[in-house]
Amino acid sequence: MAKALSRFTIQPADDGYTLHIEDDSGETLELTATADQLDIIAEAIEDQLDEDIEEIDVVN
Repeated sequence: MAKALSRFTIQPADDGYTLHIEDDSGETLELTATADQLDIIAEAIEDQLDEDIEEIDVVN
């Protein structure tokens, strides 16, 4: 079962960025990412949200 997102932060680091992803139980996952990887993540989120909005528009 998927955990619910509670908190998400991004901070600059020497080798790119550090992401902290915290779930609703307080468990935190720490990841490093490059600027290119963050760009890919941002594009994927934007694409998904755009698809969701299009589906809502079609239903209405």
